Amino acid sequence: MISAAGARHSLAQSSLHYASFESRVIAYLLDLVVLLGIFLLLVAICLLPLVLATDSGEEDLPDWAIWTVIPIVPAFILSTMFYFVGFWVGAGQTIGQMITAIRVVRRDGYPVGFSRAFLRYLALSIPTIFVLLAVFTLWASVVLFDLFDSSAGQLLVSIVVFALVAAVGLAGFLMSLFDRERRTLHDLLAGTVVVAS
Repeated sequence: MISAAGARHSLAQSSLHYASFESRVIAYLLDLVVLLGIFLLLVAICLLPLVLATDSGEEDLPDWAIWTVIPIVPAFILSTMFYFVGFWVGAGQTIGQMITAIRVVRRDGYPVGFSRAFLRYLALSIPTIFVLLAVFTLWASVVLFDLFDSSAGQLLVSIVVFALVAAVGLAGFLMSLFDRERRTLHDLLAGTVVVAS
């Protein structure tokens, strides 16, 4: 005999319509645009005292200039965490997910709590760091090491390093293509799924 709670659980789980890979990618890209805006705002706020102190760049940088830049990274990490965790707990979806009409829920269909949302954020950070590292590797190869004036061997090594690092990062996202519930690495670790809202 199935209890009422068990019946609701199986009904909630069977009625989930998992979000497509494409809608998840679009939502993530939209979230990156929002986060870029937040980052630029933080940069503007942190650099404003420096601009004012140097008469809009007409004077030399003061000795304390580095201290205006240092808070940008921790402030961005915290704002990114508050963005994802706050939206997942409060609304079940980020701004990008709202636009694409998808939401994050537990595997049983119920809303995520703080600890699950925080774990999902930490797990999402791992592949994201690898993708950003791959982009930085390619940028450093082109800009810092003048890749296009280098030998074919150096070009090949740079491309291989970029591809390997990007593959590690993208694997966490691409695994949703092979999962019945379309879960990514961060979904698996946090016990969540992304569904059509």
